[in-house]
Amino acid sequence: MDRALVALVLAVSSLGAAGSPFAGRWKGDLDGLTAIRLTVNDDQDKASGSIVFYLIRKDEKGTRIDGEATCKLLQVVINGRSMTFEVKHHVRHDSPEYGPNAKFVFEVSGENEGVLRRVSDGNDSLRMVREQ
Repeated sequence: MDRALVALVLAVSSLGAAGSPFAGRWKGDLDGLTAIRLTVNDDQDKASGSIVFYLIRKDEKGTRIDGEATCKLLQVVINGRSMTFEVKHHVRHDSPEYGPNAKFVFEVSGENEGVLRRVSDGNDSLRMVREQ
């Protein structure tokens, strides 16, 4: 009987981790191009992951992706359907020097939808869609 109880507890706890509203890969588009890709791993309430920022350039050649930067998620805190995190932030593009960390809030608004907002940008946000 004890083995059955242990198996049930393990099964339920694995469902809880898989049922995280944040876990997976998310994508945000601007002008029809991928601007951000956010990957969140949520293992027993210990969230981690990375974010890729795509540099979208608009000029006489048109609108295109012209580079990318991948950052590890830092200081990740989950509170209900809201997740805050920070990333290291370069002083400017192509600079090896870092400034203060950039802070973000990611809020899940539906099963496969969310909104990403940089804290310093006020109300500007980007709609995110779960890819996986």
